[in-house]
Amino acid sequence: MANLTAVVMPKWGMEMTEGELAEWHVALGDEVAANTDIVDVETAKIVNTVINNDAGIVVRLCAAIGDVVPVGGLLLVLADGAVSEDDIDTFVAANSGEVEVPVTELAPAAPPPEDVTTAGAPATDSGPHPAGSLADGPDDGTVPVSVVARRVAHHNGINLTHVAATGRHGRVSLDDVRRAAASAGLTLAMPEARVFAASPLISDVDLKATPVARRMAAALEVNLQDCRATGRHGRISKADVEVAAARRGKLSANVSVGDSRGVEATAQDSVIRQPLSGARRAIARVVSKAKQEVPHFRVNIDVDLTAAMALRKALNARQNGVNISLNDVLIKACAIALRDNPRVNGRFDGETLEHHSQANIASAVATDNGVFMPVLQHAGGLTLDAISTAMRDLAARAKTGRLSSDEMTLATFSISNLGMFGIDSFDAIINQPALTILAVGAAVERPVVRNGELAVAPVMTMSLSSDHRVVDGADAARFMANLRVLLEESVALSE
Repeated sequence: MANLTAVVMPKWGMEMTEGELAEWHVALGDEVAANTDIVDVETAKIVNTVINNDAGIVVRLCAAIGDVVPVGGLLLVLADGAVSEDDIDTFVAANSGEVEVPVTELAPAAPPPEDVTTAGAPATDSGPHPAGSLADGPDDGTVPVSVVARRVAHHNGINLTHVAATGRHGRVSLDDVRRAAASAGLTLAMPEARVFAASPLISDVDLKATPVARRMAAALEVNLQDCRATGRHGRISKADVEVAAARRGKLSANVSVGDSRGVEATAQDSVIRQPLSGARRAIARVVSKAKQEVPHFRVNIDVDLTAAMALRKALNARQNGVNISLNDVLIKACAIALRDNPRVNGRFDGETLEHHSQANIASAVATDNGVFMPVLQHAGGLTLDAISTAMRDLAARAKTGRLSSDEMTLATFSISNLGMFGIDSFDAIINQPALTILAVGAAVERPVVRNGELAVAPVMTMSLSSDHRVVDGADAARFMANLRVLLEESVALSE
């Protein structure tokens, strides 16, 4: 009898409880090797790819695109030889319950599922069209909807404003579309994946590439044979295609490649409508909750950075391969100031207040999926060189979706730095459950008074937002005064 193997829904992060299937990469009867991309899964934060550990033949797909499968839920069954349907049924029945799945480090975000239309052109499928009650209506581009539900609704001509949403986070699910279609007497037709023509010169159909990269290559008439494969698992990525296109002068502002989130754009139309991605929705929920629930108050200071910038320049002149940024210097100064001001270094969940002796500092990183706050743990015990190296690693993994749960959730203090964009000052929303967040502006040449004489110096404006439920004004003021002394004298920062 053949050995059967179950592939189940993994757990990416402590908060994940379920995932929605977005796109299968295998089909029934496929023979797959170990470490093969199996299925794209959409969670609240990212779209990720399930990868199998064992080789085998796909003998049963246990869920359909659009299904929401709990962590540990059965996705498919692999066999290492011939097996009967009865044996598969018995195996599925024995493995259908939810199982305990260990938390795994987040893998790089998978490419979004391939859409059924190319950018710049309307859908040309010949799918059925429902009665006018479902087809007509206002623009549904802003309706919260899952990737698959929008694709199926668009294929069948259903306006999403007529579909009652019962899915996760108030979104329209595929089941909602099915119910709406059934009530109108419509039989849904499932869209087929678009097939792309390969370059006539050298076939590239067998090359491994992400759906977005393959779609962009077709739009730009770039043969994938000309692209370097720098993506995950040796696949050609969108960036690889852009590089190849730029070398041949084929990349222009008029070229647009749509994705499965419902982006609609043409060379003649500058309007782009799209529902929020999972990551963007997660960010929206967090900042909305913080703004509504936390009474913010702010303390502002101006800091003369002459000494701090001189220290940075001297350290970088050592030519040891580490390039310390001004943000690294700021993290070091904050870590020392937090040690001396523990009342602003902590976490509050609405009931329990924690004050920490260690500074776990989150620093904002802008990515294509929104701003993430990777956490540098135990920053107070690190040198500037170590902080610089660690922050570059965290930023790189934030941009590729490879941060662990702890590296996203354990902050006791946060920094948001917009100085590199030339912003003088701004107010930041607290990154709950941390108590405070420091908003950092640009270092700008301004007049200062030294020893009674006027001089010009690089001056930075900083604003500390604090949770007034548990942080008093005097606590915030003492921290900011301490921080200013550390940056303006900079003696302790080189330790």
